[in-house]
Amino acid sequence: MSKVKNHRLGPVGLALAAPLAVMAISASAAQAQLPAWMIGGTSIEGAATRTVTTRASFEKIKFEHSSGAKKEEIEAEVALLLSNTATGPIWIGCKRAEGVNNIIKGGGVGEKSVSFTECFTELLNSSKLMALTTECNPVEPIIASGKIEIILHGTPSVPYFKATGTGGVFTTIVLGDECALSETQFTIKGTAWLEDCEGAASFETEKEVHLIKEGMTAALALGGLKFGKSEFDATIDGSGLLKVLESGSAKIYRGLAA
Repeated sequence: MSKVKNHRLGPVGLALAAPLAVMAISASAAQAQLPAWMIGGTSIEGAATRTVTTRASFEKIKFEHSSGAKKEEIEAEVALLLSNTATGPIWIGCKRAEGVNNIIKGGGVGEKSVSFTECFTELLNSSKLMALTTECNPVEPIIASGKIEIILHGTPSVPYFKATGTGGVFTTIVLGDECALSETQFTIKGTAWLEDCEGAASFETEKEVHLIKEGMTAALALGGLKFGKSEFDATIDGSGLLKVLESGSAKIYRGLAA
């Protein structure tokens, strides 16, 4: 169950880092220049690039929600962006995320742009419970873009997908015209750290699908996502099943850390 104190910024951060999981088995993997992405068994090195589509389908998560004054626990296939602002907590969730024309480069880096749709907003209601607030739903699509790279952190070292926004900003989320909040446009800045849910070995294993979650250890140690003008802390709630596609076909992929 999500807790407001563990602010989470899911959709943006989650899918922005999706292509960082680019991994695939290859006979020459041991000779690959690290860090490196691999797609379909080919290491992307030097000046080489690959243009791919990434697609995230979110796992079901449980979170508290209210209908009127009644609090209940619901399950939904979403990623949630949660943050505490000066006027209270705000949760923004999205059900779909897709990145088109993402460029994967040598050296374990790349450029990513992601479109988020089927989004909603939850705010505190008069009973001080989180509830859907349709007049504050985000304007869609939410387009987030930035740089991605493979980073090792911790002891023992854990590979992370590090994403930073273009010019320091991932995106600006705009809430509906009828939203009564004093601030209705929120920039998303900072750094998104994501890791393979099944650990470092899975990160470097050939798969068509990798399950990714926020890497909280790195986010807490090195700085995570920031929300709004006052740059409130935010984190990601939820996990995403990530695919890499070329010409409409799913590819096995993996990431190799240094």
